[in-house]
Amino acid sequence: MDSETRQRLLELVYDLLPEGEAADLRARIQSDAEMAAAYREAQETARLLAEAARLSSAGIQLGKAGEQERRPASLPAAPTSPQPLVKGGATAGKSFARAANWMVGLAAAALVLISVGGYFYHYQKLAAIAAKQLG
Repeated sequence: MDSETRQRLLELVYDLLPEGEAADLRARIQSDAEMAAAYREAQETARLLAEAARLSSAGIQLGKAGEQERRPASLPAAPTSPQPLVKGGATAGKSFARAANWMVGLAAAALVLISVGGYFYHYQKLAAIAAKQLG
């Protein structure tokens, strides 16, 4: 039995079909044994759905979670005393990092100046060539 026919049978069980279609389907159910079996299956499905809708479930208690309940089990426990962000002997690395940042910035600025200078140098040459061609 195809899914469209099963859908129409369920619509017949729930009285959702127009009267003409419902009468045609009832006639097919009475004349065809396979349709009758599918109709009984649709009625059983509707009964199970109705029974499931009537089931009651236990209420769910919602409350505020404690601090331990919020922490995922994969995370380690929080340290009892605050840890320093930088170790005592790491001051030499700071000055090197600062110098390296300045060097990178200066190199980038030099590359920008060279690019802009080359653009204007060639722009003037091209303007001179165009003036000769047009003049």
